[in-house]
Amino acid sequence: MRYSFNTEALKGWAVGAGANYASDYKTLNRHSTGSFTLPSYTIFNALISYTGDSYTVSLKGDNLGNKKYFGGWSTVTPQKLRTVSLALSYKF
Repeated sequence: MRYSFNTEALKGWAVGAGANYASDYKTLNRHSTGSFTLPSYTIFNALISYTGDSYTVSLKGDNLGNKKYFGGWSTVTPQKLRTVSLALSYKF
């Protein structure tokens, strides 16, 4: 979710937050080899940004809890730990 402030003092500022959840997942479930289950996880993300007349500056954090989690389809793929990014966009 994202919220842009309406007051004159905070005009141009916005904040956002989100979460991703995945339940336990059997990435491998075969009679010949058995099963392997990836554990459930929840990760949290946040954003703060400022938009001026012709530009936007955003600071974003993903996986703020630095949770180790995995994805995959018949594989086990480690996902990113905490990341922080700064973005600048300019409108011509």
